[in-house]
Amino acid sequence: MCAIPDHEAALAEMVRVVRPGGLVLLADHVASSFWPLRLLQSGVDLVTGPLVGEYFARRPVRWVEARGLDVERHERTRLGVIEWVAVRTPARPAS
Repeated sequence: MCAIPDHEAALAEMVRVVRPGGLVLLADHVASSFWPLRLLQSGVDLVTGPLVGEYFARRPVRWVEARGLDVERHERTRLGVIEWVAVRTPARPAS
């Protein structure tokens, strides 16, 4: 997700193609929870963002929460550089 230009559209497409109640798994490098490393990442973003569209500051967990998806599992590495998110798509309403 860190290098996808329209991450909102990408997430919407993932949710669309996964069966109702299905699982979407995301893993990404993100802004560190350790401020010195986060500062370094911000500097790197200034170069890699415009050159190759690669960003560290993005946080997939925020996007899935904003869409109202059920977060089943959320983990980050010790320095918070890698984030894993498992979300469940909405179940189809009973007809």
